[in-house]
Amino acid sequence: MSLLDRDDVWLLVMNVPEVMEAESRGGCLHVELTPEGKVLMSAMVRNDCPAKLPASGTIGLYTIDLRDGRIWRGVDPVTFIDSERLQRLRKVLISREQLRARIGAAK
Repeated sequence: MSLLDRDDVWLLVMNVPEVMEAESRGGCLHVELTPEGKVLMSAMVRNDCPAKLPASGTIGLYTIDLRDGRIWRGVDPVTFIDSERLQRLRKVLISREQLRARIGAAK
């Protein structure tokens, strides 16, 4: 089974609509990634530039499934986050990881 890596997770989180909005408004975003078992990773996104945006502090806590790139708010897989952009990105990242796994298995 191929899993997404930390760089993939960071890229997915930076493409969450509210994260993109905060960045486009001049926020200084910081993403803290924490493994949650073997197939999940949490991402805490914060704005470190309170002077740049009215909303400072925590933008959101997200959980990412490393097997398929699904993202949800918080820790319970109830409120999934999706957009066309995230769907395309997940497809590319998963395809790349599957190709890497096949190449690695062939060696």
